[in-house]
Amino acid sequence: MTNRLHLPAPIDHEAAVLRGRLGITGDVQRNLDQLAQDLAHAAGVPWAMVNLFGDHAQHFLGLAAPGPDSGLPQVGRHMDPAYGYCPEVRTRSKALVLPDVYRHPRFTGNPVVNEIGIRTYAGAPLLDEQGTTFGTVCFVGRHPLPSASGNDSLALIKQYRDAAQQLISPRPAR
Repeated sequence: MTNRLHLPAPIDHEAAVLRGRLGITGDVQRNLDQLAQDLAHAAGVPWAMVNLFGDHAQHFLGLAAPGPDSGLPQVGRHMDPAYGYCPEVRTRSKALVLPDVYRHPRFTGNPVVNEIGIRTYAGAPLLDEQGTTFGTVCFVGRHPLPSASGNDSLALIKQYRDAAQQLISPRPAR
């Protein structure tokens, strides 16, 4: 059985096509990784991602994740397209903040709750020139946050979404 949190390497071809379409070079990817690191630190959580949606996977072109020595679950650069909360942001085309996913029964059955132990999420969409969501910026943590933190998390995720949007310039499909 394939762990759908760690999809196999052939998905890299799809990620390469997305990087090419968006003009993401190695320098941009390093900047996206740094942005994710900064976001994770600012949010006080172990994971943050800049996520692009492909047909077969979510691709984390920017990733902050704890190392193997941390004792925390490991996350790779690709994940099942239905896992996590970013697909909901894609559908909504607006930010989603869940200080405690357990307070939202609809979201507690998500595989990342059981496989990684996610309890808090904040994500905002990345949009192309036509207003279509092609990705997200998000952070996730294993401890719930107080409900009152929702506005702060929303402001933080929008700030980092805007920074990521500046680094990624979607090119129209040819």
